[in-house]
Amino acid sequence: AVVSTQSGHYGRGVTMGGVTEYSLPYQSMVGLEPSLNDMSLILPSKRPTIHTTWKKHKELRQICYLLQLCWSHDPQHRLSAHYLQRLLHEPSTLANFCGTLSL
Repeated sequence: AVVSTQSGHYGRGVTMGGVTEYSLPYQSMVGLEPSLNDMSLILPSKRPTIHTTWKKHKELRQICYLLQLCWSHDPQHRLSAHYLQRLLHEPSTLANFCGTLSL
């Protein structure tokens, strides 16, 4: 159950990253209409790119950090739903969690 829940966080992170940048996840790597083969080659090792302007903005930099944690290659290292919800609903907790980031 832990793996499927944390796999869901990966999917939500990919969707959030793509929607907020007005592009499809992985679009910069595979184009607008990738084949299943294209996706099977990149999914095991690649993660969507995070726009550089996001990393320069204080609050968005924190979200970038959370996205990267949701995209961990190892599902056991992804944030739990409870902890992710807590971080997103308590800005001071998110700020303390992220600290000074260098993405």
